[in-house]
Amino acid sequence: MIDVGDVPDKCRQVVVVTAGDQDSTTGQLTYYERVKPGDDNGWKKAGGPMKCALGEGGVGVADDNTGKTPEGPFPLGLSLGHYLPDHFIHLKMNYKFAGNTDWWDESVKYWTFLLENEDGLKPADTTYNQWIVSKAKPVRDPKYVAMYGRDLPDREVESLAPKDQAKSHPDDNSDYNLAVFVDHNPTRTPGKGCAIFLHCRKDLDDPTEGCVAIHEPQLKTIMEWLDLAKTPQ
Repeated sequence: MIDVGDVPDKCRQVVVVTAGDQDSTTGQLTYYERVKPGDDNGWKKAGGPMKCALGEGGVGVADDNTGKTPEGPFPLGLSLGHYLPDHFIHLKMNYKFAGNTDWWDESVKYWTFLLENEDGLKPADTTYNQWIVSKAKPVRDPKYVAMYGRDLPDREVESLAPKDQAKSHPDDNSDYNLAVFVDHNPTRTPGKGCAIFLHCRKDLDDPTEGCVAIHEPQLKTIMEWLDLAKTPQ
């Protein structure tokens, strides 16, 4: 029997990443599919194994700023990239083009401060670990700046745009040419980690900040294989 981890019965696609030990910064990625939900003996290899880059902190509990790749099964949902949808043969996942108005909210200190000081504010009310659309780089809310002044930490956001937007094609070295979000912190609790993706990278000996990275052509194949209706993990 193929060991794919403790995935939900309804899961029929799984991307499995293995590492030599918890300090490893590279690993092997293989993906599997089964026809019947809940059939633990039904897994068949769909692709791999292939080398992948892991977090600079190895593998484990991927809290913010640990640099660790999270350990365990997690839903795969939103996919994104610097290509238009017609770049793919067929997509069965939610896909968004990432341009110069697109950001990912990594503001752990900002939101932690507000959650501790604002009565009634909950993680679900924040944009932590979410996609933000804004023409300008998101900054602190003026309402909270007026209330807390210099005590309020700055916002931390990551641009999802291509590194060189003057080019007519995606940059060879951009991690977000293609990416799939790994939802390892579904409650979006600040401090529990954010911005974990399966993304592309040219140099797989270059550790990530916690993501899993493979070569772009291999990720394109996986993204065309993934099917949201099969509850991929």
